[in-house]
Amino acid sequence: LRRPPPTPPYISKNLTKIPNNPPANPPPPILTFCPRLCPPPPLRSGKNRAILVPQTVKQPVPPPEERAVKGGPFVGTLLASCAIAFSTYSRLPMPQVAWSEKNMRYTLAFFPLVGAAVGLVFWGADALCGLLGAGTILRAALRTAAPIIVTGGIHLDGYCDTVDALASHAPREKKLAILKDSSAGAFAVIWCGVWFLLTFALMSELESVPTLAAGFVLSRTLSAQAVEQLPSARPVSGPGAGMGSALKAGSRLPRWVLPAWLCLYCAALPWLNRAAGLAALVCAVGFWLVYKRMAVRQFGGFTGDLAGWFLQVCELVMLAAVVAAERMCALWC
Repeated sequence: LRRPPPTPPYISKNLTKIPNNPPANPPPPILTFCPRLCPPPPLRSGKNRAILVPQTVKQPVPPPEERAVKGGPFVGTLLASCAIAFSTYSRLPMPQVAWSEKNMRYTLAFFPLVGAAVGLVFWGADALCGLLGAGTILRAALRTAAPIIVTGGIHLDGYCDTVDALASHAPREKKLAILKDSSAGAFAVIWCGVWFLLTFALMSELESVPTLAAGFVLSRTLSAQAVEQLPSARPVSGPGAGMGSALKAGSRLPRWVLPAWLCLYCAALPWLNRAAGLAALVCAVGFWLVYKRMAVRQFGGFTGDLAGWFLQVCELVMLAAVVAAERMCALWC
């Protein structure tokens, strides 16, 4: 006579041996085996048999904004900084990343790249108007609106706040308080209308669209360079800290990055209108020097609103320089 097969062993969660005779209320098994396909190898210990199954601990899944970017530590930090730059200064869709000090190290290095994206959209909108045979007024309106649509008007908001602060002629502390105020004053509305009027009029006279499209890279390169060189007008941390001061505090930008963007703009001049591109470069650098002196004297340093004001006025100055250079070349050449 053959002995009946032993009762299948139970598997314990804490890896303890359980005899073949089950208890009255046995715990539910965690893992079951098919004896015909894959019989588990029992571990004999006297009359009892038990199966030791190592338990795997599931790691918690981090939220999407805290997940690491693939590609290694340095490449991941670069991609995270690029995503922060585009998600902050444009409305282009980007993956969500954590706004940590590590991820914000190289954000300013990608600020000119945001300008390149704005310039491509600006150039594409003008090319679309040319294909559709749009008139001068419609083309000028789309040229004016395209950069604001891409950036979401974040720099124009800083322009309006800075105009209110400069028009107050108040002490430095009062001007900084006006910059933090979200409401728009009368001077902000007036000078915003003046900016749109001048931009629309000059856009209707513009002929060298690629030259101005490259100017969006130049203006953001100079703006990032000013952030690196100027002191912060607000505290770096605490309740009074702003987005610009936090960006400057976490920046670990190498010194050669922004001059490299400037050299790239100069290298592209042979493929653009040389006279117009050179005039835009000279006027932008001259206004950049004026902006640095004004920011230190009036506010004690830079803020995010001042950077937006510089960007809007610098692009208007470059637009006027390009149009003037085109007219002078048409008269003398």
